[in-house]
Amino acid sequence: MKHPTRHMSLRLRKVSRGRQALSREITCTVKKIKDDPSFRKLANEIARHLLEIVVRVVVLSAVNQWVRASLSSRQDARVLPIRPKPTAVP
Repeated sequence: MKHPTRHMSLRLRKVSRGRQALSREITCTVKKIKDDPSFRKLANEIARHLLEIVVRVVVLSAVNQWVRASLSSRQDARVLPIRPKPTAVP
């Protein structure tokens, strides 16, 4: 007598073969695209632009924090005049 878990219906075998074939086809397509020089050039260009955007965002946020810190410290500081105010002579 065969083991009951070894028995698979024909439809189930076809479905599992189809899934394997699909995954193999996807893998081959991804390899072809990855090895294509025009795709590599496009991917490098996109990565370069994304890196430039990230650098700009980091620099702008750092400058923004510095400006906010300097503005808040100016509000807290007392203004001291350099020259004394002239007094009226009686």
